[in-house]
Amino acid sequence: MIADSVDQIPEKLLQTSLTGSRDFTVSRSNLEVNAVHYVQFHFAEIDPLVNSSGMRVFNIFANDVLLSTDGPIDVFNSVGANTAYSYRYVLKSNASGVVVFTFTSIASSTFPPSVAAAELFEVRQIDALTPTPIVRAIEAIKTTLGLDRYTGDPCLPVGYGYNWLNCSSDNTGITAILLSNYETNGRIPAELNDLTTLTQVQMNGNNLTGEIPDLSALELLETLDLSNNSLNGSIPSYLATLKNLKSLYLQNNNLSGTIPSALLQRSQASLLTFEFSGNPGLCDSSNGECSSSQSSLQAPQSPRSNSKRSKTVIILGITIAGIFLLGFAIGVFACFTYKKKNSSPHIRPKHEVHSQVKEPGPKNPVTPIMCTIRKFSYKDIETATKNFSIKLGQGGFGPVYKGWLDDGSVVAIKVSSKISGQASKEFLNEIDLLSRVHHKSLVRLLGYSNEEKQVLVYEFMSEGSLFEHIHGVYNSVLPWLIRLRIALNAAEGLSYLHEGCNPQIIHRDVKSSNILLNDQMEAKISDFGISRNQPINEIGSTPTSIMGTPGYVDPEYIGSLKMTERIDVYSFGVLLLEIVSGRPPIFESLPSKQTISIINWVNSSILHGIIDAIIDPSLHGQYNVESVSKVVQVALTCVEMPSYKRPRMSKVYQVLKEAMEIETSKL
Repeated sequence: MIADSVDQIPEKLLQTSLTGSRDFTVSRSNLEVNAVHYVQFHFAEIDPLVNSSGMRVFNIFANDVLLSTDGPIDVFNSVGANTAYSYRYVLKSNASGVVVFTFTSIASSTFPPSVAAAELFEVRQIDALTPTPIVRAIEAIKTTLGLDRYTGDPCLPVGYGYNWLNCSSDNTGITAILLSNYETNGRIPAELNDLTTLTQVQMNGNNLTGEIPDLSALELLETLDLSNNSLNGSIPSYLATLKNLKSLYLQNNNLSGTIPSALLQRSQASLLTFEFSGNPGLCDSSNGECSSSQSSLQAPQSPRSNSKRSKTVIILGITIAGIFLLGFAIGVFACFTYKKKNSSPHIRPKHEVHSQVKEPGPKNPVTPIMCTIRKFSYKDIETATKNFSIKLGQGGFGPVYKGWLDDGSVVAIKVSSKISGQASKEFLNEIDLLSRVHHKSLVRLLGYSNEEKQVLVYEFMSEGSLFEHIHGVYNSVLPWLIRLRIALNAAEGLSYLHEGCNPQIIHRDVKSSNILLNDQMEAKISDFGISRNQPINEIGSTPTSIMGTPGYVDPEYIGSLKMTERIDVYSFGVLLLEIVSGRPPIFESLPSKQTISIINWVNSSILHGIIDAIIDPSLHGQYNVESVSKVVQVALTCVEMPSYKRPRMSKVYQVLKEAMEIETSKL
């Protein structure tokens, strides 16, 4: 089943509806026996008496088989009144070549079922529009990784392909496999090697086993991320021959053997980002870590040679211990020097965080974070903020103040209403997590205080928030190219939180006021990873209350309270529509003064063919229509219902990147 609200349906079809009692049927006969069919129902809530959700709710059956398996249909709840809404299903006719559709109200529904129009197609087997060899490879990958629920052509029609891959613009090849944290298992499919147009393979954060297969044919590959799995065997030497490979992530697996020297050389020459920590069986020959015992069995030794060997081991052990102690002393001195250098009467760090934390991945050794996050006293915070005299705004954590460190640098200081001791352990755990989250599109945490109140010290973003620029606090108009770049930055940051962090971080309050801008008008996401009024929840768990801002909150989250990355995707879709239109998520329509959501307004405008009306008039036509259309399309996929139809943020990022390429190609 697929839900959609943007198909261009003739308006006259939606001005009348078929209805009946609480149940009615529609049948079609003379169909090919046991053939697969595709049906699409079109709805619009045109009855003025239906003015809230829950008033007209019904299920659809085909030959007594429930089609609406994702829950009863409630058109008003999904898109509001006078707005097109479509449902599509794949089904089979019976042995008599008949399909009987039954529309049945649920017990609590006030009004009977209603349908405006329906289309029925027979599905016939034809050669896939995407080239057959590619389809075969994708089918093999689906079977190997348990992705058989994805059916049809992987790329076509455009906008309805698989959400875990990217296709080339002419649909002649696959450019990216995006299966990060997809909960798949099994071996890495050898058929990946047949997708020779791949530039990106992201299969990190799953439960993949076995060895890394032959991928030597992927000459265009730029990124290979297989981290945080259970892979074994050695690192293939052919990876060093992939000339376009720029990023290779293999950390947190069970890989063993000698790391190919050619890969290390490329990494040392800054030609390759290469991560391989968390594989205890790997040895780095460039550092002299590989001994013969690691690569081959030792021949029996005589007692004399054993004695010599023991002495050598003792001497070597003493030498290593001495080097270790020297290194430790240098490290302590460096930390001390760093703290002393940054100390002054104006504001000084009380001490640094020396917490023992685990790097991402269950198999990583425990490693300390040192000299990274500064801890300040509460008096230091009062001094830095001049007794909290300059308030910048209010966030989910608490009020935000402007501050100055001892070196003159400007910072943003967030102060929680919680006093010290309230959920203190959880706060420190969150600080520990944030100290390991580093990305150019995320606002950087510089320090904290946990004395009288919980305080966070962040880098200062001089150009304020996206909200302030879009909604008129600043006098200048934000050009479309800058808006698009801001959206791209934010998508990249959110994708990193979802797919690059372990544990995964769900923001829960994505909105324009949490997108901050620096002096280069580059966007960074703020207010992530810290509780508003409760500790960070486990992914997929049920929180005790709803987080988020009205207009941005996923309706499905409100109903289930189940927290997944899809709630951020929904909020980001609303944010994109806000960027395009210049309107807030909820506003009053003129002249009726009726409150309307930006999603319903955009859908209604598209339905009536007035696409230009949704674009911010302050842009004065200074944009590429194709670029804007692509952003609107991906925004509407982000707010799809049910939530599993929404793309992951990495997919959204790729689409926005394409929109940017379209926009800049016309300059």
